[in-house]
Amino acid sequence: MIVFKLDGGLLPDKVCALSAEDLDMPKEGSWATSVRRAINRKGEVIAVKDDEARLVYPTDDALEAIAQNIKGRRKGFIF
Repeated sequence: MIVFKLDGGLLPDKVCALSAEDLDMPKEGSWATSVRRAINRKGEVIAVKDDEARLVYPTDDALEAIAQNIKGRRKGFIF
């Protein structure tokens, strides 16, 4: 999670809300993750504002961290 936060430039509330369903390959060979949710102070998952939604292109280190956490599953939170 720390690698993904540092490499992706995301705040912890958005990293914690990333889901396996958010992973996408918009261009061949280029993985991205859609940032559409965050976790608020109460621990609830909320939608981000439209101007905060974006695609983040993780580095190889971040992709390795994701792969270790999702282990092939396509549902549920990454971290």
